[in-house]
Amino acid sequence: MNKAQSKAQIFGAPALETARNIDDSDTVLAIEAARHRFNASMRDLENAFDAKASELRAAFVAEVLISEREPVAAIADLGHHR
Repeated sequence: MNKAQSKAQIFGAPALETARNIDDSDTVLAIEAARHRFNASMRDLENAFDAKASELRAAFVAEVLISEREPVAAIADLGHHR
């Protein structure tokens, strides 16, 4: 009989040592679940950032290309954006 089995259990409840191990295990599982949710949220945020950055780059390139084709119109437009 090992030490854990030799300890008396009161009203069928696990020994205090066993209860602590269960609590520690639950804490570890909760931390792992929180870390998983955090990593998933960070991936979503990074994907949203990348999509927005790509959209802004495309708009910038399109605006630069248009201004190269029509330099006079682009200069005139600059005065209206201020």
